[in-house]
Amino acid sequence: MPLKDKLVSDLIFPTAVWRKETSYDNSQLKEYINNLMKSSNGTIISNYGGWQSDRVLGGLPKEFSELQEHIDSSIRQICFDTNLPPIKLDNLWYNVNTPGSYNMIHNHPGCVLSGVYYVDVPEENMGDIEFHRSDDSQYYLHDNINTFFGSDRFIYKAMTGVLLLFPSWLKHSVQGNLSKKNRISLSFNYTWR
Repeated sequence: MPLKDKLVSDLIFPTAVWRKETSYDNSQLKEYINNLMKSSNGTIISNYGGWQSDRVLGGLPKEFSELQEHIDSSIRQICFDTNLPPIKLDNLWYNVNTPGSYNMIHNHPGCVLSGVYYVDVPEENMGDIEFHRSDDSQYYLHDNINTFFGSDRFIYKAMTGVLLLFPSWLKHSVQGNLSKKNRISLSFNYTWR
């Protein structure tokens, strides 16, 4: 019997990260977050230094409904593309990573999809996001293998106006802000309806 000559690949546990560049004007949102930071001590969850707001339920304020709809429609598209049932916004929060601050490795238990929207990243080296594999690949692969198959982490550059969406179970961290300015972002979680 002849051997088949085609090797077939099945991706059984793929991990997708969705990225979208926007042209949204962030000036009012930046001002809103800076004012909120001045009036609140915030909270400490995964952040070392910097400021995180308390969790907000119900979405962005009405003046930012265009951005909220942009995020919601992206989530709906992901659910459609991946055959997930509809999900809803659970909570959101604002982040100001001051010089020297960073976020430790973590994930978002109890949620389905999470994301970050970069409101203001005015310089280089302000803290990129790193996604980490949670299997044991580091014990089997060489350090110099840097492919989608063989890497143990993947880095996305923080850039103003970029929206990143990812599975909530995907572990991630944020590198230290090595600049002298603040980096501002919006983070959020979606969960089952």
